[in-house]
Amino acid sequence: MAFVSPLIFILSAIFALALPIFYRTLFAHHRRHLSGIVPAELYIFERNLIGMAMVTPYLAMVAYLIGLPRFYLAGTLLLALYAVYYYYPSKKRITFEERIFRADRRR
Repeated sequence: MAFVSPLIFILSAIFALALPIFYRTLFAHHRRHLSGIVPAELYIFERNLIGMAMVTPYLAMVAYLIGLPRFYLAGTLLLALYAVYYYYPSKKRITFEERIFRADRRR
């Protein structure tokens, strides 16, 4: 358990924080010279981003089921709540992403 607890906590931090930030930065970097993108491209990006972040709630469930120590369990649960809250595809968030990446709905 001494090895599994930190591993699950670190993996949940990677999937809730590090990978989505890295993936978003990479997506923006590859499209920085374009005047706009096709909405289908943005929706694929959003789908991958949500899929990446939603690994964290499953890790939180595993952490709860195997009975991790309270510190690691609490951290994993907080990261899972953050991932679910921040990456939830609300209409407001999708509109914001379309505006940032200049997704043209007419294409």
